[in-house]
Amino acid sequence: LLANAQFLASLAITLLLRLCHANLLWPDEDYHLAAAQQLLRGKMLYRDFWYDKPPLAALTYALIGAPTGAALRLFDALWILTICVIAFRFTREVFGDMEALITAGLIAFFLNFDLPGGIIPIAPDFFMVLPHLLAIWCAWKSKPLAAGGWCGIAFLFNPKGVFILAACGILMWRSIPVLLLGFLIPNAVAIATLFAQGAAGPYIGQVWKWGMLYAKTPPVASTLADGLRRTLDWFGFHAALVLGCLYCWWKQRTRATQFLAVWAIVSFIAVASGARFSNRYFLQLLPVLAVAAAHGIVRASQSTTKWRVVVILAGVALLV
Repeated sequence: LLANAQFLASLAITLLLRLCHANLLWPDEDYHLAAAQQLLRGKMLYRDFWYDKPPLAALTYALIGAPTGAALRLFDALWILTICVIAFRFTREVFGDMEALITAGLIAFFLNFDLPGGIIPIAPDFFMVLPHLLAIWCAWKSKPLAAGGWCGIAFLFNPKGVFILAACGILMWRSIPVLLLGFLIPNAVAIATLFAQGAAGPYIGQVWKWGMLYAKTPPVASTLADGLRRTLDWFGFHAALVLGCLYCWWKQRTRATQFLAVWAIVSFIAVASGARFSNRYFLQLLPVLAVAAAHGIVRASQSTTKWRVVVILAGVALLV
């Protein structure tokens, strides 16, 4: 009952917040909505118009009719709710009910109050959060084919899905062949479809050749100091996560916490790849930090008085 109440409250609050943006379109979403509208007119990705992203973002928007206004914001809210439900179920299986509630709450909070340009538009980085969590959950349950499949779907939203595959591979290294098979299945279907439509060549050129050029050419003003500043800014705003994670990884030595540490490292490498450190890139790091922080907060609250300070500070950081 408590979980259901939290989910209903999260949906209501998220929808109200999103409706404040009902009359706005953000650059990171209207690009994909425009592609979806072209699909609905019978045109083919890559062959009939330029689209330098993997196909699933445009296809997802096309499947829901490429909406704008309140309908688009309702979709946003439902996508966030689904992410929170999956995060809750995964964390409950790994740690317990309290950690699951805190994880879902942390993710809902930050997916509503991070930098608006990074979290209001549901773009490839945001779309990927859901299959990211599903892939890790399946890997935790030792389901390599399903985990690989969700990694493949994440990859069709964003090439950084390959880092999710790496994290799953570390967790279930004995099943890497099956994991890779699962990863290849959705990608093989996508390539076969594009090939049949005469779009495979343009797809490689627009997504991969152009994408590699983009990745190799960071902004002129981008420096190591800029990347460090943006990273510290992000961690500063997410101090509640940082405090919980510190306790989790300092005081807990279990298979679960060790995997969370590895998952976090791989996710941060994904954030840093390309040397841009845009706010939306940190969405790849949010799920693992939320899970680890929730576990740390619960364990700290059950510990000695000095460690309860961690919980108090985390709560203050979240409110501030």
